[in-house]
Amino acid sequence: MSHAGRSRLSQPDTLRLLWAYSPTDPSNENQISKHTVRGSKSLNLLDPQVNKSSSLPANLLRKDFLNPSVKVPNDSTTYWCQTFKMPALAKKHHMVKFDVVVQPDSVGIVHHVLAYACYTPMNESYEGLGAPCFVGILPSEIVNCRQTFMTWAIGGEPFYFPDNVGFSIGGPGDPVYFVVETHYDNPQRRNDIVDSSGFAVWYTSELRSQEAGILEAGHTVAPSMLIPPNLASFQISGFCNDECTKQALPPQGITVFGSFLHSHMIARKIRARHYRNGQDVGNLGRDEHYDVHYQQIVTLSTPRTVLPGDAILVECDYDSTNVKRMTYGGLATKDEMCLVFLYHYPKIDLGVCTSAIHPDKPVRLLRGDTAG
Repeated sequence: MSHAGRSRLSQPDTLRLLWAYSPTDPSNENQISKHTVRGSKSLNLLDPQVNKSSSLPANLLRKDFLNPSVKVPNDSTTYWCQTFKMPALAKKHHMVKFDVVVQPDSVGIVHHVLAYACYTPMNESYEGLGAPCFVGILPSEIVNCRQTFMTWAIGGEPFYFPDNVGFSIGGPGDPVYFVVETHYDNPQRRNDIVDSSGFAVWYTSELRSQEAGILEAGHTVAPSMLIPPNLASFQISGFCNDECTKQALPPQGITVFGSFLHSHMIARKIRARHYRNGQDVGNLGRDEHYDVHYQQIVTLSTPRTVLPGDAILVECDYDSTNVKRMTYGGLATKDEMCLVFLYHYPKIDLGVCTSAIHPDKPVRLLRGDTAG
């Protein structure tokens, strides 16, 4: 392997593994058949999540939270919100692993699945309530559940919390209800999809020393996020500024141990930069070879401390060479996003810290007005 090859493997970027084989065994070592069966797969070879199951406690419990045979609308994009109740527990437990459950007929249709904890009182009658998100159907108590605690997107694999970290359930102040948001990508507008996908969680009464939370940072999902067509490289940025972290973070800061980078079809690179006193002090997550079909939570090889007054800048690079129209920020797969979900401890109240371009600024820039 060359020095350049070793250098590339020193970073937790997505790599494309190319493979090929022959369907017939060679008759001898000098008569090797042509490798006609070929393919490729995206992998993160440095992700330490592999073979983590051996460190799980013996008294592990599992519960599945699945959509109840949802009839997916024949729209190209649907966000479905389903309300669940946490397991009834006599005492506090820690969730230490989660995975998505995608029904075989829904593979390729389920684009991403997120879970939001509800920390405000919830009407008991809302348990099991499900409907399309963001269209004014659901009660405000459900709409306001926005504290992310599980993330998954296409290509994602089971996530194991570090051995000293768990997500608290069943204890005083822990959420009783949560909402699972499922993004259905249905470009053919099929009307025959019935889906029961969702999350599986594993939890234990053996409490760990740290309690996890997730902080979402980047660019607010909004149409003012514009990406012009026919460009080989175009960058969008969003940030969580120092004033937000001053107010929300404890004096000792938070320790970021994992990151989930999320964008859509034309994204090529994503970086979550960590700033202190105006200086770039490292990455909280990065992928220089982003693949929308392989979105994995990556555990940082060295956890990083974010202190009050620090800032987080999320940069996304896009390639719109083959796009013939303006691409907007939005919920559909054909739209774009620029986000990072930072897995950290201790848990804090702040769940979302994003920024957005003023709605008028893209219009002025397109007109050639650079003032203001």
